[in-house]
Amino acid sequence: MELNRADAEVYMKLSGLGHFVQDAPLYESAKPFTRRVIEAFGPERMVWGSGTPAIVEAHLADYGEAERALVKGGNLARWFNK
Repeated sequence: MELNRADAEVYMKLSGLGHFVQDAPLYESAKPFTRRVIEAFGPERMVWGSGTPAIVEAHLADYGEAERALVKGGNLARWFNK
């Protein structure tokens, strides 16, 4: 995946991990996939479509609390308030 990070209007919504892996509740077997998505878009360009914040915590464990907060709703709030 390649992304021109200068394009500020491109966001990635990540959800539905349960459709392709079965190790609920955190879907840790999907981490190689989510890691590539996070590296391509960055936490500042992602939203996570899940009612389970622990999934975000597990998949973004290498990022700080501020970056995880962006993914858990901060990015959406910023986007809707433009």
